[in-house]
Amino acid sequence: MRLPITPANTLLRELRGELRQLYPAGRIVVAIDGIDAQAVDAFASQFVQIIEEDNVAAFHARLRDFHLSRADQAERGVIVDEDAVRRALIDPFRSGALDSATSGFQLGTWDANRDAPLESRWVTAPADAVLVLSGTGVLAPELRGLANWSIWLETAENALAHRPGRTAERPYTDAEFAYLKNAKPAGVASVMVDNTNPAVPTQIYRDFC
Repeated sequence: MRLPITPANTLLRELRGELRQLYPAGRIVVAIDGIDAQAVDAFASQFVQIIEEDNVAAFHARLRDFHLSRADQAERGVIVDEDAVRRALIDPFRSGALDSATSGFQLGTWDANRDAPLESRWVTAPADAVLVLSGTGVLAPELRGLANWSIWLETAENALAHRPGRTAERPYTDAEFAYLKNAKPAGVASVMVDNTNPAVPTQIYRDFC
């Protein structure tokens, strides 16, 4: 089903064109990152629908569905179960294109809200398929190499500053500021999009001169 023509869908179709020009076939992994995790997941979900317009199998996995338990997070000082991302999602998704379409992968392993494992549900895909992995942190150094192509969603600081617990002087949480400073995710993304207004996102073209 083709989605209606809107500014957001028009941009997403342009991004789909950029992706397919580089990767016209095979199993492709796309990472979508940004500070506004909820907006990132929504953008990714809509991107999957746009990809499906071309009769291409597309799947959406959220990084928050691969968290460690709260106890493990406290003990290890990390949030994401990197091993589960690779073992249950990325590796079987990629290898399935080589051995058999019956090779399954999981779109999540942990329910962060309940702090409990998700029921194991194995998904299969054809040889040509796109997997979109979204969430704040997917372009961290330990994960960024998993994707073929990536999008960074920018949210203006003045928009963040109006949210609860933030100010114009401190638009980011300490964890967000550390991530931006240390990982520099925007700099490694294939594409940057200003998503301050999700209804009218615009692509940011970087000047490398």
